[in-house]
Amino acid sequence: MKNLDEFNMKSKKPWEVEGIKWRDVTLKEITLNTEKINPKNKNPAESFLYLDISNIDNKNYKVNGWRELTWKNAPSRARKLIKSGDIVFATTRPYLKNIAIVPLDLDNQICSTGFCVLRPNTKFTTSKWIFYNVIRNKFVNYISSKMRGTSYPAVLDSDIYFSKIPLPFRNGNPDLETQKKIVEYIEANFSRIDKILEKKKKELEQLDELWESVLEQVFKPKEGEEWKEMRLGEVCIINPKKSEVKQLLEQNIEVSFIPMDYVDDTEGKIVRQKIRSIQSVYKGYTYFKEGDVLFAKITPCMENGKSAIACNLKNRIGFGSTEFHVLRPKESILSEFIFYFIRRKRFRNLAKLHFTGTVGHKRVPKEFLINSKIPLPFRNSKPDIEKQKEIANYLDNIYEKIKTLKEKNQKQIAQLEKMKESILDEVFNHENK
Repeated sequence: MKNLDEFNMKSKKPWEVEGIKWRDVTLKEITLNTEKINPKNKNPAESFLYLDISNIDNKNYKVNGWRELTWKNAPSRARKLIKSGDIVFATTRPYLKNIAIVPLDLDNQICSTGFCVLRPNTKFTTSKWIFYNVIRNKFVNYISSKMRGTSYPAVLDSDIYFSKIPLPFRNGNPDLETQKKIVEYIEANFSRIDKILEKKKKELEQLDELWESVLEQVFKPKEGEEWKEMRLGEVCIINPKKSEVKQLLEQNIEVSFIPMDYVDDTEGKIVRQKIRSIQSVYKGYTYFKEGDVLFAKITPCMENGKSAIACNLKNRIGFGSTEFHVLRPKESILSEFIFYFIRRKRFRNLAKLHFTGTVGHKRVPKEFLINSKIPLPFRNSKPDIEKQKEIANYLDNIYEKIKTLKEKNQKQIAQLEKMKESILDEVFNHENK
């Protein structure tokens, strides 16, 4: 991959001209005051477009949507007037970098009070000059150091307004022409990097598609093979009863405890565990044991692929989130075979169609798992455990190869993103210019 120098323009850099003096100025000095709206002064039936923090794509620093509301049903945070070209900077958990330039579609609309709104004073600067400064890691890290609170760590608008960014001056005045040329320099270099990023991200998608294709193919019998379609409820015990370990309560043995977030949805593995006494988890949690397959039943965990084989459990017993379904393979059924079957995106999409419950709390019912059909290799009228092992080993090997390719690709993507940050540092670190 090319290094930073190869991306930079060969011509003279836009800041390498005579007469430019750099100063650090506060954002307050180069922005205009913004307005808050009092809903009591508004017609309750009047509609407006509302921008919330959840509407920011913090990977690409863009607005990716909004809601149309009336003042009657507006949330209490819908108070700040925004205009096209404003920069919105989320003050809650600023390290998440929910930052964007307000598009024309949202001109004279409303955003959440969870944003600090930066409106450039065009006598001094431009939207893009401020934007490229405030997305820098250096700036965001400085702002994040001022966070207050634990549940919802946040900064004040004033923390942002009184933070400083560099500004070029010429003859004692802000140099708008140099700002324009520097922004053009940034965007020309970013454009080159983005083209490669797009290609690398497409390669990642193709690797994911390849994996899904492999998963689908292995569950299709080849000519001459004996396979039967069976219900998962016939080959697995779904949600085995914890009463089978009730006799261990008196001994109060130690067991593994697995919350939902201890399951990696990408790897499909339990990545860590807590050790608890069985008495402390017996009531109120889901029971499982070594070799059981865990399958998240609640949205969005299920769609994201939260599933794993329970392994390396303390005393071979585990308890965990009540949002897990547990599949215990019966005799001659391999855990890995079941695991790979339910890991398929096709299976998860089908499970989603059977959700029950309300929005935000939808779950896959136990009956879906019981009645789902799984193709199973047979030999001499019995499940063929050796064939299942062969398929599982094949999938293990393919997954590791794809994982290696993805890790290499992801490393290149990280390098490209780092290259963008290096360009911003090159441009805005003006001390020695």
